[in-house]
Amino acid sequence: MALQIAVMQSDRIPVREIAAELKRICAKWDLYCRCRIVPLAELRELYAASGAVDLMVLDADVQEAVAFATMLRLTLKDFNTQILFTAKTPFSALQLFACHPLNFLLLPLKADALEHVMLTYARIDYRSGRRIHYRIGRKIYRLPLQEFCYATAEGRKLSVVTESQIDCFYGTLKQVATLLNNPYFYLVSDTLLLNLLQIRQMEETLLTMHNHDQVPLGKGQQKMILERCNALDIS
Repeated sequence: MALQIAVMQSDRIPVREIAAELKRICAKWDLYCRCRIVPLAELRELYAASGAVDLMVLDADVQEAVAFATMLRLTLKDFNTQILFTAKTPFSALQLFACHPLNFLLLPLKADALEHVMLTYARIDYRSGRRIHYRIGRKIYRLPLQEFCYATAEGRKLSVVTESQIDCFYGTLKQVATLLNNPYFYLVSDTLLLNLLQIRQMEETLLTMHNHDQVPLGKGQQKMILERCNALDIS
C-alpha cells in the first residue's frame, strides 16, 4: 500500500521542492508513495472523503491550516495522520501543541531535515500496530509489522518467518515488501527480505536473528545491509 503524502499548496513555502525531496527519500528507501500538492480546501475534501492521508505538510503561518489540523486531532478518535508544520518565520510551538505534530521545520530547511522527519515517521509506523494481510488457502493472516522477522523465496514459494511460526504461500518478496512499505524492511535480493530491527548479530556470511534463526548471506550482502542500517541509524 502506497504511502499517501499531501503537501499543502502555499506561496509562503517551497512546496515543489518539499514534495520532490519527499519523493526522493521514498525512492532511496524503496518506499511506494503518492505525493500530491493540494490546496487546503481540497485537502479538507480529500480527508472528509476517505481520510487516506498518512503524512500532511502544512504551512504553520496559515491559521486555517492550524485550525484544520487541530480539529482533526481533537474530533477524530482514530486519527493516524502525521502532521509536519513548516514556516518561513519563527512560530510558537505551544500554539501547535494541540495538533501533536510529527515535527516543526523552519525554512529554509537544513540539510537532511526531511530525511530525519521521515525516519521519525518510519519508527511511528513500525510501532503503530499496522498489520499486513495475506491469504493462505481460505484463511487470511494479519501480521503486525513488529512480528515480521524475515522472509525467503524458493522460486514462487515464500516463507515468512516470525518469532513463533513460519507461513508459506506463493508470490514474490517484492509484493511482500510493498505491503510492508517501511524502510526497516530491506529487500536484500529476490530471495531474502529482512526486518533490520530483528537482526541480533551479523557476520560476513551469516545473520543471527532475534528468534535465533541463522540466515546465510551472499557475497557483498553484508556491506549492503550495513549501509542501510547506518542510513537508518540502526546500531
